[in-house]
Amino acid sequence: MKDERKIVAIAAGHYPSAPGACYNGLIEHAEACVVAAHLGVALEGLGIRAVTVTGTLRQKIQMIADCKLQIEAAVEIHFNASANATANGTEVLFGSDARDRGLAEAIQKRLVAALGLCNRGVKFVEYQGKILAQSREDEEKEKITECFWTKALNCPAVIVEPLFISNPGEAGMLKGIRDEGEGRREEGGGGMHGVIAGAVAEGIGDFINAECGMRNQPS
Repeated sequence: MKDERKIVAIAAGHYPSAPGACYNGLIEHAEACVVAAHLGVALEGLGIRAVTVTGTLRQKIQMIADCKLQIEAAVEIHFNASANATANGTEVLFGSDARDRGLAEAIQKRLVAALGLCNRGVKFVEYQGKILAQSREDEEKEKITECFWTKALNCPAVIVEPLFISNPGEAGMLKGIRDEGEGRREEGGGGMHGVIAGAVAEGIGDFINAECGMRNQPS
């Protein structure tokens, strides 16, 4: 029997030899991998088929092209960071396509409701046409890689930045400490990773449902 489920590509930002931001005992790529694993399970629970892609950014994009499946959306999980330790909040980055923005807004809405952090909104990122580099140093120029992800795929594609691992309070959420002063605590790192993944999955589901509704409208 043919699998009629909608298909979403998911990825963890960066890769082991260029792991992204490292703050407060957290490594961006490692944390993003945990969220991506939870996201795959959450999407399957919503009846959406998840295809996980790994490797460098170029390899991830090639894997999506090679799978020859009709991908409805592509989502890459990152974590934000700043030299300013007070920088905080949730945002989703998108390319120029209106559908990219629709996917970003659907995910952002769910994430903000789930995490309760500052709503930094959805943000347009413009790819400047730079050649995607192969070296670790160039790969770590995040804005180049992020913009390339949103431009190189033939489907709505976004970068999800749930929180700042450079912010001690938000990093603590991933470590299992949340609003401890108010007597609330998330047990273990997996709890918050799962919350993030669940919110992202719901946002993706909202987007796909809205897209299907628009396609089914009479002309």
